[in-house]
Amino acid sequence: MSHNQYDYTTRKGILPISWNDFHGICKALAAAVSHFQPEAILPVGRGGYYPGTLLAHMLQVEIFP
Repeated sequence: MSHNQYDYTTRKGILPISWNDFHGICKALAAAVSHFQPEAILPVGRGGYYPGTLLAHMLQVEIFP
């Protein structure tokens, strides 16, 4: 198993956003999926726990990390 760290400075196509933008994106996503009436959110690691937690709160559903 390699222990080389990933060099994030070489990533392309990444748009840094503010926490306010992040909240707005999650709010829009929650509104878009609310008609499906989800019962749970299953966030994926490496970046998915923050939006998953916020979506679960916004949709008032359980979260299972």
